[in-house]
Amino acid sequence: MPGAIREEYSIQYVHVEGVLAHVWAPYHFFYNGVFSHCGVNAFMLIQTSSGWKIQYLTDTRVKEGCK
Repeated sequence: MPGAIREEYSIQYVHVEGVLAHVWAPYHFFYNGVFSHCGVNAFMLIQTSSGWKIQYLTDTRVKEGCK
């Protein structure tokens, strides 16, 4: 049975160079209100004629040492 998920994140770093942008966003992930893991989401975006689009996303996941 699926549970409730919640991800709390903060955007720590954004770098834009022309039509490319990189976003670094640390996060904490909770399942049914209980901490599960933390890590960093790293997004690469590309600017198109219709706006910014996510080209790819990669992330890390750890259970200890979370700030």
